[in-house]
Amino acid sequence: EGLQCSASYSGANKNGAEVCESVERLVVADNYDWICQWCFTFISPEEPHKRDGRLNPLYLNVDHRIPITKGGDHSYDNCQPMHHRCNSEKSDSIREYDIS
Repeated sequence: EGLQCSASYSGANKNGAEVCESVERLVVADNYDWICQWCFTFISPEEPHKRDGRLNPLYLNVDHRIPITKGGDHSYDNCQPMHHRCNSEKSDSIREYDIS
């Protein structure tokens, strides 16, 4: 039986994507052993959100493998951990293995 989806997540709602479940960023990181899925290095849970008043490039972000803007949903199956800088670099691109 599939997940029941809605459009209640604010980012998903703005872009018309479905929200299949509440996604906790620490659970996403745990699911991948705290390894960034862009640069494949460790994401430290100790990294603060901001450093010197600016967003910390090493902070944990949750990335949508298939971006919400391209029809992806907000679910654990579609989320992966990335450093903030890596997620910014990835932007709304899709890696080939993410669609297979």
